[in-house]
Amino acid sequence: MEKPKVKRSLIHTISRYSNWNAEAINQFFHKQKIYADIDNWRQFIRFLLVGGGVAFLVTGIIFFFAYNWADMHKFAKLGLVQGVLILMVLASLFLKIDQRIQNILLTGASFLVGAVFAVFGQIYQTGADAYDLFLGWTLFIALWVFVSNFPPLWFIFLGLVNLTISLYAEQVASNWSFHFVMNVLFLVNSLSLILLKWQEGSALVERVPKWLERIIVIAFVGYVTMSFCLGIFEKGGPTAWYFSIFLCLLTYGTGIWYGQKIKDTFYIAVIGLSMIIVGTSILIRLIAKTFDFGLFFIIGGFVVGSISLLVMKILELNKKWYGAANIK
Repeated sequence: MEKPKVKRSLIHTISRYSNWNAEAINQFFHKQKIYADIDNWRQFIRFLLVGGGVAFLVTGIIFFFAYNWADMHKFAKLGLVQGVLILMVLASLFLKIDQRIQNILLTGASFLVGAVFAVFGQIYQTGADAYDLFLGWTLFIALWVFVSNFPPLWFIFLGLVNLTISLYAEQVASNWSFHFVMNVLFLVNSLSLILLKWQEGSALVERVPKWLERIIVIAFVGYVTMSFCLGIFEKGGPTAWYFSIFLCLLTYGTGIWYGQKIKDTFYIAVIGLSMIIVGTSILIRLIAKTFDFGLFFIIGGFVVGSISLLVMKILELNKKWYGAANIK
């Protein structure tokens, strides 16, 4: 069984209620590798330079096309981007290098897949909608995403899925209401996070990093909040809006419960901010005509007061869960 990792917050809590001095804590942090050592920094710089090099390479290819587009033959355009794409994929597959560097190369190749579709569509003027490009891009990198077990590729994949749905709703499914689109995006992102967390530790998903988890949470909470707020200002919202209300309330309850369960104030903060936005919208809807002149001061007071209460609650929970030593 893997030994649990010692967290810095735990050490701070122990030190507050013991005679453990600062020098001993500093030595313990270095011993447990809570502080980064020379090897950690060397590895970080290595991956940073490789990732930056791949990013600049992809960006350089895109700008090269933009500057020399009119002077290049169509076969040269396709050949250049496809050649670099093939080289990056072959390097990630067959070179005996660190797996994370292989995944960085594969991430760069995934961007070039989109460039291939864009170049092909521009050369032959296929007349396809923008969502077709992003749909093809999503499908063609899906296998890499599933086998690489690399969080940045998951992030790119989910971003492309969101863009594809949004563009399809705008260009094809024009009869879809804004609330329906927001509900679909909410379900796609929330279910994606549930599946990622469910498969965490498996061959498909080794670990879901906090940054990816939090970006997805902000995304789907934002979608349902926008739908809820827009419906407040509409007269007799569509049926999809009532479903948005249900999803919003379900998210509030689940988010607060889960945040308390894992003792993470991030979920409390996001849900609280969403509640403040919804509450502000309701207040504007109710008093906009009655207090036209003083609306700014009333809304401003509500926002300042509610955010202050939210911050106080977060600090209180943080102190309760991790001790006063973690409050700065």
